[in-house]
Amino acid sequence: MQIQTRAHGLGQKLHNAAGWLTHHIEHRSLKLCLLLAPLLTYLIESVSRHSPFKGIVWLGEYPVPFLFNTLLILTTLLLASIFRRRLFFLLLTASVWLFCGVVNGILLSMRVTPFGFSDFRNVEQAIDIVDIYMKPWQIVLCVAAMVLTVALLVWMGVKAPRYAANYKKGGAALLASILALVLVGGWAIDNGHISEEFGNLADCYRQYGFCYCFTKSVFDQGVDRPADYSDQLVQDVIDEMEEALPDPEVPADPTLEHPNIIIVQLESFFNVNRMKGIDYSGNPIPHFTRMMEENTSGYFTVPSIGAGTVNTEFEVLTGMSLDYFGTGEYPYKTILRESVCPSLAYDLKDYGYSTFAIHNNNGTFYDRHKVYPNLGFDHFLSIEYMDNIRENALGWAKDSILTEQILKCLDSGENSDFVYTVAVQPHGRYPTEPTGDAYPITASGLETMEEKNQWEYYVGQLYETDQFVAELTRALDGRGEPYICVFYGDHLPSLDILDEDLSMGNIYQTEYVIATNLDSYTANENIYAYQLSAKVLEMAGLEGNVLFDLHRTAKDDPEYQRDLELLEYDILYGDQSAMGGSLPYKPTEMQMGVDPITIEKAYIKDGRLYVEGTNVTWESYIFVNGKPWDETTRIGKNTLCADAEGIQLGDAITVVQMGGDGEPLSATNPLLLN
Repeated sequence: MQIQTRAHGLGQKLHNAAGWLTHHIEHRSLKLCLLLAPLLTYLIESVSRHSPFKGIVWLGEYPVPFLFNTLLILTTLLLASIFRRRLFFLLLTASVWLFCGVVNGILLSMRVTPFGFSDFRNVEQAIDIVDIYMKPWQIVLCVAAMVLTVALLVWMGVKAPRYAANYKKGGAALLASILALVLVGGWAIDNGHISEEFGNLADCYRQYGFCYCFTKSVFDQGVDRPADYSDQLVQDVIDEMEEALPDPEVPADPTLEHPNIIIVQLESFFNVNRMKGIDYSGNPIPHFTRMMEENTSGYFTVPSIGAGTVNTEFEVLTGMSLDYFGTGEYPYKTILRESVCPSLAYDLKDYGYSTFAIHNNNGTFYDRHKVYPNLGFDHFLSIEYMDNIRENALGWAKDSILTEQILKCLDSGENSDFVYTVAVQPHGRYPTEPTGDAYPITASGLETMEEKNQWEYYVGQLYETDQFVAELTRALDGRGEPYICVFYGDHLPSLDILDEDLSMGNIYQTEYVIATNLDSYTANENIYAYQLSAKVLEMAGLEGNVLFDLHRTAKDDPEYQRDLELLEYDILYGDQSAMGGSLPYKPTEMQMGVDPITIEKAYIKDGRLYVEGTNVTWESYIFVNGKPWDETTRIGKNTLCADAEGIQLGDAITVVQMGGDGEPLSATNPLLLN
């Protein structure tokens, strides 16, 4: 009886508390929004900085961005005041902001690039590699938190009380908040407290606040139309370039022999000897540093730090600058999914080149298998089409396999070849504890054992990648064919490196080197990633499209960047006047792999289905009548088998190459079982 009485009393207290909360939300929802908005802003910035104290420091250092971010959140919260289920919509809006802020904090613990809207397009890729960056208990905790939040919101959606609609009061408050947001925003932009132009993305997030920058990334996509854009202005730029261009040294004749061109993008690779205060037991990159002394080289300015590999790749292949695209945008996930684009590959195809892309990672990563045809590649050799793969302690494929793959492309035909290769081995995250491997290089001068472990792991991966650089160069020299081979780092690693930590250069600069057996020579110079292909074409004595012409003729022109933005907009979003009114390219019928996978024989023996063919790998799977069949096992080099139960004569057998995320990359022609 006493227990029942206490339970009844507790239930009555909860009922009274709920009634009190309902009453106050109904009558004081505007005050609640005014309190909640600055609190959310502070919490989000604290999570971004991984410190509640640093959140307070940001508030004091940047009061105008704090006010603007608060008004932005307040405006979204006040939308709830015009609904009958105010409590539900208020919690939903607050939860969305907190979710985005927490995701940003998690990402910033793994990389330098903050969370932007474009990351939603990379969810599949993030799921593929989440186990590399997070421990199992962290993954479970994140999933549990999301499930709990969704469950709470669903419960609130069903149980939340309904209030009388107050469109007059709620609407007036919402309009007042929008007006304040516009006025404060305009004043803040005019006085330099926030900016519409983003240079260093990470710095902009830190200074202007997450909410403003993330919101900008939602609406800011593509290249904006320049205010003075016109067909005549584009033509004027083209005319100036044509006057400045020298006569072509080599006509676009596919029958002539041209040098093989190999470009290798090295993941998170840079000259770590530039780091102040860190000493090594040996040079982690001896071959690369020697090559820089003996060949054309310099600093290589890239568009990102710690992540964004594919954006450096985009700049190199297209000659376009990411500065003029949307905030945090990945063109591989936006415009290049639906449109062809001028590129080095297309230009070289005019000279008869066969064009290859290689990546020792999943073919679906950043949708390369869909984008590369729009960049002019004939073949894409991803990790699913490679054998004898060795992995490092974190599960990334080692770069040593790439020499064999590049030579396979060069040996595949009689034409000159363009081989674009993306290496992956030194990819983060960098473990704070020993991996059990013996590191070839030790590091000293680091403050903590965790930092020492990270750096020694990282420079150990660099050392092995440097061995690959030397091996590939020797192999190219031994072939006796003319070649130009470029190596460069795509960005600095995600190791909290600041400008003041470097003895030379800045955190947006890696290094490049151009090795060749040609007599041609170009002077050492520091370049941007989008200028590299123009330099390579010039070295080979070949002509390129208007973007590469611009880089060759106008780098020192005061209107250079204006003209670059103008051409980027015109080609991808405008009238394409620079290309004669339309893009003269069509997507290639790209083949996955170099040598096709084939089926030569299929038969049943002892209750097992055996499929024999050519060029199968560990990522080859048996499909029956268009559907995956049981678990495929590889036997020997070119034989697959699976359980034959349920398979009948006349069934169509195919072998499908599956991407890392389970998406089919290619399939053989069907073979009827007989």
